[in-house]
Amino acid sequence: MEQIETIVKHKIVLFSKNKCAACERAKEVLKEKNMDYEVMTIEEHEEYIMQKARESRNAQMPFCEINGKVYNAQNTMEIINYIKQRESVEKNE
Repeated sequence: MEQIETIVKHKIVLFSKNKCAACERAKEVLKEKNMDYEVMTIEEHEEYIMQKARESRNAQMPFCEINGKVYNAQNTMEIINYIKQRESVEKNE
């Protein structure tokens, strides 16, 4: 988790698509935590996102890029869940 803690301090590019429940959850958490992030939807940036998906061998949404490193959908959701859990811990302290 220490690696994820470092990751969440940096700008995130979230690769997303419209009408995707997991993508919406990821955006909600990032927004709630005032994270510095940018959303790129496949509907608006298909060629670029498909290139990133091929390079990272990623076939699911959402996935993200943090400081130039692409994380697959599973790792992206782990990062998002970690951010959410930190919020719960901070409230209980």
